[in-house]
Amino acid sequence: MSNKIKILLIVSVLLNFLLIGITIGYVGKERLHKPVAKKHFPEIFELSPEKQEIVKKKMRQLRKETKPTRKKIRSVKAELREILVGEEFDENLYNNKVDELHELHGKMAKSLAVAIREIAPNFTPEEREILAKLLKKKDGRHHKKGPHHFREKPPH
Repeated sequence: MSNKIKILLIVSVLLNFLLIGITIGYVGKERLHKPVAKKHFPEIFELSPEKQEIVKKKMRQLRKETKPTRKKIRSVKAELREILVGEEFDENLYNNKVDELHELHGKMAKSLAVAIREIAPNFTPEEREILAKLLKKKDGRHHKKGPHHFREKPPH
């Protein structure tokens, strides 16, 4: 093959890789950055756009305010993991960390309840029903993972 054909072939392959990379990056970005509200709380879209904005604004504020608590939760979970996989299991330390984790989750739930209380007067009873769904979902049991997967399934 002549040098011109080899160069043309190499450039073509490189451009194809570039195009594939851009396409994967674009599709991946869309899938990874879906709005959290749409993913975890689709009911919010039953509200008017003005009410949606009130909820979103309050949730953004709440997320900023609870960042240290969420960081601490991740830290305590990591510590719990280390206690579990360590050479010797320290039951007292484990129990203390579990208690600390429960306290932190309680603090998060209280923060959410306060945030909902602050915006609730702006909503009708029907709209507050949607807010109540948010509280129910955020009680820590809405995730697909967790201990509930270890329950025995009822017989059919």
